[in-house]
Amino acid sequence: MRIEAAFLETIWVLCILWEPDTANGDDPRWKDEQIRHLEQSRRLLQFTKALIDSGVVSKDMAKVRLDPDFLEQVGAVPSATAYTKRIIRLNTALLFKQTKFNLASEQSEGFSKLLTLIQSTMSGISYHKVGSDIVSSARENPSSSGNPTTIILALRSHPDLQSRVQNLLVDIKRLIGVFNLDPNRVLDIIIDCFMASIRFYWVFYVALLDASPWCQSAAESKKVAQIIGWKMQLYANGPSSDHKYVDELSTMAALLITHRLIRLPDLYMMLHPTNSEDLNAEFEAWASRQKEQQSAGLGGSSLLSKMGGLEDTGEEGEDVGIVDTADASVPGEWSNHHALVCAKLLSLGDTENALFYLKRFPNLTRSHPSIADLVIRIIDISTIDVYRRTDCVRGPSKRGLTLRTGPDSSVANGVDGDQVTVNAWGLPDVPSLPAAETLLSLTFMLSPIVKRPSEVFFYENFWLFDAAHQLPRIDSVASIPHVLAPWLNISFQRLHLSPPLLTRLIRLCRYGMAHCSADESERAAWVSVLRSWILPAFSFCAPSAGLSNELWHLISAMPTAQRYAIYDEWDAFLASAKPPLPHIHSSDRQLERGLGKPSPNLMSMDMSLDDALEDEDESADASISAGSFGGPSRYVEIEMLYNDARRQVRSVMRRLSGDTVKLMGRQLCNLCHQTPTVSLRIVLDQVCSYDNLVESVVEAFRYLTPLDSDVMFYTILKIVSDPTTTRIKDDGVNAAHWLQSLSSFIAAFSHRHENQRLDGVLDYVLKRTISMARNDDSPPVAELTILSDTILRLAAVPFMSNATDEQLTALQGGHYLRLEAFSMVSPWVLPQDASVDAVIAASSESRLTRRLAQWLTNMIVSRGQALSFIVSLCVHAEKVLKMSTLPLSNMVVIYDREVERVHQLFNLLISNLRVERYAKLIPGPNVLVEKYGVSWGLAILIGRPSISLQLSQGLQQWEEDGEPIAVDITLRQEQSLSQETEVETENKPDDIDKTGDGPADQEAVVKPEGIPKTEGDSQMDVDVPADSDVPRTVSSIRFEAPLLPRDYVDYIARNLPSPLTEAGISAEFVAVFWALTLHDIEVPTNRYKKEIDVQNALIKRIDGMSKQSVSRSRVSALSQIRSRAALAIENLEKELLEQKQHVARIRRWLIAQKDYWFCMASSQKRQFSRALIQHCILPRAVLSASDASFCAKILWMMHFPLATNMFSLMIIYDCIFTDALPNLMATMTENESKNYARFLNTTLSNLSPLHKSETSYKERAVNSWRGLVGFQQQWRLYEIGYLPPKSRTIGQNMATADSDRSDGDARRIKPDSIMLSYENFRTVMRKWNLTLAKAFLEVLSSERIDTVRNGLLALREMQRTFPAIAQHGKRIQDRVNDIAEKGIVATGSSASGGSESSKNLKVMATSYGAYLAMAKKSWIMEADYYTAPVKDKNRTPRSATSQQQGPNL
Repeated sequence: MRIEAAFLETIWVLCILWEPDTANGDDPRWKDEQIRHLEQSRRLLQFTKALIDSGVVSKDMAKVRLDPDFLEQVGAVPSATAYTKRIIRLNTALLFKQTKFNLASEQSEGFSKLLTLIQSTMSGISYHKVGSDIVSSARENPSSSGNPTTIILALRSHPDLQSRVQNLLVDIKRLIGVFNLDPNRVLDIIIDCFMASIRFYWVFYVALLDASPWCQSAAESKKVAQIIGWKMQLYANGPSSDHKYVDELSTMAALLITHRLIRLPDLYMMLHPTNSEDLNAEFEAWASRQKEQQSAGLGGSSLLSKMGGLEDTGEEGEDVGIVDTADASVPGEWSNHHALVCAKLLSLGDTENALFYLKRFPNLTRSHPSIADLVIRIIDISTIDVYRRTDCVRGPSKRGLTLRTGPDSSVANGVDGDQVTVNAWGLPDVPSLPAAETLLSLTFMLSPIVKRPSEVFFYENFWLFDAAHQLPRIDSVASIPHVLAPWLNISFQRLHLSPPLLTRLIRLCRYGMAHCSADESERAAWVSVLRSWILPAFSFCAPSAGLSNELWHLISAMPTAQRYAIYDEWDAFLASAKPPLPHIHSSDRQLERGLGKPSPNLMSMDMSLDDALEDEDESADASISAGSFGGPSRYVEIEMLYNDARRQVRSVMRRLSGDTVKLMGRQLCNLCHQTPTVSLRIVLDQVCSYDNLVESVVEAFRYLTPLDSDVMFYTILKIVSDPTTTRIKDDGVNAAHWLQSLSSFIAAFSHRHENQRLDGVLDYVLKRTISMARNDDSPPVAELTILSDTILRLAAVPFMSNATDEQLTALQGGHYLRLEAFSMVSPWVLPQDASVDAVIAASSESRLTRRLAQWLTNMIVSRGQALSFIVSLCVHAEKVLKMSTLPLSNMVVIYDREVERVHQLFNLLISNLRVERYAKLIPGPNVLVEKYGVSWGLAILIGRPSISLQLSQGLQQWEEDGEPIAVDITLRQEQSLSQETEVETENKPDDIDKTGDGPADQEAVVKPEGIPKTEGDSQMDVDVPADSDVPRTVSSIRFEAPLLPRDYVDYIARNLPSPLTEAGISAEFVAVFWALTLHDIEVPTNRYKKEIDVQNALIKRIDGMSKQSVSRSRVSALSQIRSRAALAIENLEKELLEQKQHVARIRRWLIAQKDYWFCMASSQKRQFSRALIQHCILPRAVLSASDASFCAKILWMMHFPLATNMFSLMIIYDCIFTDALPNLMATMTENESKNYARFLNTTLSNLSPLHKSETSYKERAVNSWRGLVGFQQQWRLYEIGYLPPKSRTIGQNMATADSDRSDGDARRIKPDSIMLSYENFRTVMRKWNLTLAKAFLEVLSSERIDTVRNGLLALREMQRTFPAIAQHGKRIQDRVNDIAEKGIVATGSSASGGSESSKNLKVMATSYGAYLAMAKKSWIMEADYYTAPVKDKNRTPRSATSQQQGPNL
């Protein structure tokens, strides 16, 4: 084309140059020159004609460039004159004739042709082919700087598209020239066409505008922006039917801005609203609408509005869900053109221009949630690549599944081909363009937020090609908090609309925290991501157990303190509606096209981590929260969520009952999934107020997730630790109602769900108890009721203060029998008509109790809390007695309860732990006293198993080794001739002092001295050394009780009270006395047999049921129950045999040392007895019911059959049954009075058979053949240091005694010893009954309610043995009836208050009076109870010495 133009220009110049000169035609001087010019012109004409004929030069071009005369000469035109006339007419028509319009269509012909031209050119383009070509080109040649964009470069390199665009532009220019069209109007029409076809042909129009002169310079592109802005104003101010065009127009504007064809500042001033005040007013109007909606109770489609009022329960099958309220559209939603353009820019991936708005108007995403949704889309695409490359999720569950994986490339590179591939984790790669045949079935949308699978965003496959320049770049997981902080701030709670993205962020956060370096700042960054963005978004999510579990996997890796701190902040931000967003400062380096001076509070994409996660302060909060909108610091969205959640939970709780627990339970747990801190607090508050909701709520909570359970226990701790709440009732003793209800709920929930979070509550209770123990001014710890209720509900271990005789008997058995002691009735004692289901249910309940008890024990032990709990409870109980602020009546009640808790925890541990493991956890009593400050009574209770273990293992080892049970003793004997000879000849030690003059004391070491092991359990007659048959008298003795821990015995020896030492009671006896239990001295054979009979009856019942027609599953269940019952019988029988053997070993062990316990005791037996009672019997008898029974039985056992040397049982009893009982009752607590009464009851039970039968009395009380000295009247004959011969008759029957031992153990009794006669014994029994009667009458006549209550409780405990005499019973009955009728006038009251306590006392008196009325027939008249002695007038009074030494009868 250029060559053609050059030819014609040259020809035109030569034509003018060689034109003949007519002016000098006659001048001969120019003749030759003229001839030469004519020849040149002729040749030029020939050459031009040849060029035209050959096509080198076209006729049209020649007509434009050459003169008409020359054209005529070359034959291009027929006539130059006609050609000239035609040109003149055309110029006249173009310049001076009026244009004719088509009035029917009101469009000019030129514009019609323009539209036709544009549409015809556009229709010739294949969208799918051109789009695929552009995608391929963009992948191969990405833009290095982002300007021009990758898409523009691809468009410019597409030949077919550029050819069409260039031709169209030429045609447009022609139309403009031909029809004299207004270029601005032409541009307007192109923009209209662009709007109409933007979904499919945006590629064509972008290429057209890029090649057009309108976008070649800033001045020209400004015109395009102005036309677009004018059109947006036109549509905004026009009728509502025109508003729909704003979407297409804004999309087109965003496309042109994204591809740098126009500038945002050029368009900014044309958009509505035009000033910041209008923007601020718009946000305030939006906030006002939200508040009005909240006040009106609309809340979208809330659960409350669906459920109706309280009286309208609605349909039970209705599926009620929670609908997001933030998406509700309002009229004129996109009247803010700035928000619309910002949204379109984000949808196209132009974050640089979109941040222009987001930095200045941070609240824009709140009033226009779609902007936040588009930011979420950017976050999603920015994190997908690092998520795929990170091993932060579980692998495919089906290992055999083969997945075709695509290349691990960035998202910007896309995926070639039409095959959709997945990565190693089963996640889809970036999809390719849809096939051409599928385009017809798709609906192209202008927004990337699509709702149906058939909808697709028109720019979906193109917006990521400039991701390297536009989108946040994440190189590693550790960079996520650095890069995404501003984007997450923008989206905030709108993250909840993309559960996959939220799940991805949770997993990435979990991975980042697990793989972060030792630097605490990196971990703090991830924690900030969790608390600032993940938790708020989770609160707005639709209830999802799966999402809750994902969040729990993240939070569960944190320490408990950090988890609870996060929960506390979560709850605080929901209640205050102030989100915990970090304050981000901007460097403003990306504000290249800003309008005016940038704000100091803008967010930037290149911030440092310290800036992104800066701590909150008041000044920063004031600046960033308001932004340019000046919005409130409280988020109305959060307020709506908070209030709506509270309203919905309360509505569900009003409808929750046992009948609706399934329906309402699901709804309640759904609400707890969404806002656990808010919902669970309301539920627990309701439980604290109404204890009848406990079981229903526990059943409803079976749908809770682990996260919900953890938040629930956090909420429980928050409620319990609230210092403003009152924990004690007005009575000053019992826990407050709310605390009791909450304690019951904790126990019931843990029983139902076995939740491990219970350990946090127990930790709190333990720390509260330790804190109280360290602070003397602290009140009693009411929260301990949580521990008691938990043990009772989970392990079925109750307080044993009101235990039955069968329970107490079971406690003295082995492990398997002890388990039955905690239930009032065996679970297997079923009615005769019990069904198969009842038997299976009983088995399931029994197994559940065993499992839960073991689970609770293991939880306490595994956390190292066993010793801490035991010690803190003991110290807490002792601190109660020292609280001067507590009234005495309240103090004793609280003390009883705390001691019961100690026993309860001890029973839990000892029943579910092997003794060996328990002994490793809990040290001996001496350590507990010296190191931890525990009182002796409680220390020996919890430390005794370690002593018993060592004793039992030692005795068993001796038995296995065949060695005798030996006692190491050191004697210092009085020298007599015979004794001196004996020591010298048989037991003379090497170190005897031979230099002494006259009679001297000598030490004889006898090792061992004892009895050997026997073959049978009951055969106790053994061979002993010869010197054991000789009575001896020693001046001193030192011996060691074998097998007891020496540190334990030494501690007792160091701390032995002086009255015991003065009375001659050895430390070894005290050690033995406190070390033994009922388990060691008595076998509950009947209780074992009863439990075995129960299991046998169960087996027979199961055998009968198996013959019935029951299902196969039930038959299998019954078979398992039968097997377990048979195993239980086997275990019980084995345990019974082992305990019999153990008791026999203990008895042989006692026999070996019994003669040394009191051999140094004084003959003043009353002093001895009082010391023994004061420091041994009484302190232990009041500890527990089992200890009370042990004290009574060990006293009798020391008399019969042990026949303990120098032990006067009768005088001990005489010191027990004294008139000091009223004073004791006045100083005892309720439990102590009942325990002491049990001791008296057991003592009278041992004496009653002797009173009824003289034969029994002679056999068991004064049997000289057995060497019994307990009922001896006088002890003057027994000097200090007396050692009798060894016992030979223990365990033998007199009828089967050997002939050579017919005298039995009579030599153990000194000659002339006087035993108490049977008649005198009956007299003494009458005296003791009379003393008890007087004492109890005095107690019942007391003015203190506490003392009277203790007396009634003691009488109820002794009702089987006392009163036994009718006269005594009548007097007691009269006093009891008087109390029941009139009460008492109290000078002291119990914890419940005077009036209430008096009423309770009347009830107790009425109950006991009814028993006395029924027991009358069993009473014996006093004349029949004993034979009154006949007074002898000639009888001389007893001497002072005899009165002092003899028993005071």
